[in-house]
Amino acid sequence: MAKWEYKVIDLVKEIEEETAETGLAGHWIRASDLEKVLNKLGAQGWELVNVHFAFDRREAIAVALLKRACRSIDRSAQGESDHSMRVE
Repeated sequence: MAKWEYKVIDLVKEIEEETAETGLAGHWIRASDLEKVLNKLGAQGWELVNVHFAFDRREAIAVALLKRACRSIDRSAQGESDHSMRVE
């Protein structure tokens, strides 16, 4: 049976890093910038599972959930940190 690893990313932050633009929160995100970020992640083996958008009076957030088949490589050796999320 396949085993998966999951990654949750802040799309606004990823796009800001990819395009060297800041202050995108609350503004429109260009489809071409989103495609660039998702294609970069896809090249690393990540598959988009879901995107969640949330809005309030001050800002909008976009969070992406990605998955890929588990690799037998220590993630900490690649500079990837383990993040945990508590859901109540």
